[in-house]
Amino acid sequence: MKTRLQFILLSLLFVSLSVSAGNVITTGGGNDEEIDLWGDFPITGTRSLVSLPFAADVADGVLSVYARLVVGNITVSLSSETQTCFSTPMTITSPGQIVSYSLDNLPAGTYNLEIRNQQGGYLRGIFMIE
Repeated sequence: MKTRLQFILLSLLFVSLSVSAGNVITTGGGNDEEIDLWGDFPITGTRSLVSLPFAADVADGVLSVYARLVVGNITVSLSSETQTCFSTPMTITSPGQIVSYSLDNLPAGTYNLEIRNQQGGYLRGIFMIE
C-alpha cells in the first residue's frame, strides 16, 4: 500500500511539473505554433483528471483559443510589456468553441496570453512576434 501511494504521489508530481512548464513560442514564419499554457484552472463538477480546458496557437498572424470543455464565463486577455492589447469577456458554451484574434497590427515583441474564470482560475502562455 505504501509503495502504491508513493507511486501515485510521484505520478502526480510528474504531471504537475509537465503542466506548469512554460515555453516561449516564436511566431513569424506562418507556421502553426502551439502556445504552452500553464496555471491553476479548477473546474467544478469534474471527477477525474482531464487535460487543460483550453489550447491556444498562433498561425498566419492569428491567435486562436480552443475550448476543450464547457467552463462558462471567462476573460481572454493579451498584453505586452508596454500595453494591454485586449481583454475580452465571453461565455464558453460548448466544447470545441474557437475564439480567434488577428495579430497583424501588433509590433514585434513578447506577448502574454491569459485566460481567467470567475472563480479565480487562470491559464497563461507566452509567445513572441518577430
